[in-house]
Amino acid sequence: MTRVNPFVFDSDTSVYISHQAKHQGWIRQEEKMDINYMQVDIDSYKLGWMSYENNNYHENWQEKVHIPIPRPSEKHTKAFSIWVYAAYIEGDKNINHGVCLWQRNTLGEWQGFQNMMKKILASEKDVHNSENLLPTVKYTGFERKKNNNGNDSLIPQFEVVKWSEKKEDFVIPEWFDESSPSDNQNDDFLPKSDGDTQTSNPVLDTLDSGDIPF
Repeated sequence: MTRVNPFVFDSDTSVYISHQAKHQGWIRQEEKMDINYMQVDIDSYKLGWMSYENNNYHENWQEKVHIPIPRPSEKHTKAFSIWVYAAYIEGDKNINHGVCLWQRNTLGEWQGFQNMMKKILASEKDVHNSENLLPTVKYTGFERKKNNNGNDSLIPQFEVVKWSEKKEDFVIPEWFDESSPSDNQNDDFLPKSDGDTQTSNPVLDTLDSGDIPF
């Protein structure tokens, strides 16, 4: 069950993040973010279709994640949505980006999300009392492939590093109501559609799971 965030969020800050080509990694409001760890709320994920028209997103989500729905139009592509708690931890750096919504329909991000969920579900089998815990994944860079249009498609790569209790401040903002992003925030807060082209990213340093604060 998703809790409502009792804290007041800064109205000038977007929760939407994306993994984009021109920034060669993660961004929020067109600004690059350093992210190498995310605690993932696996109960929050949604699957469906999304299109990007007239500078706005249009989503059609499945009522149940295991029951597909027809493609609404040729302009729609497969999409996902999931809440995460993002951070960057390296050496003496410990930056908490807080609660973020990764909700996208690019080919690379879709495949990265699929692979991440497969690894999470596979690792859950070996976790005792997993229904009370959440997985933390490590972002290790990306794989570059050509899409059907001949453009580079960059697939974010993840490893499951631990399962732990949900962070106390990992709660969904009170303004979020399951409607489309455009209903929740102004267009300026939403990640813009991009062509999925960027160069490769070096693998980030590995940390012991005990160094991760969630």
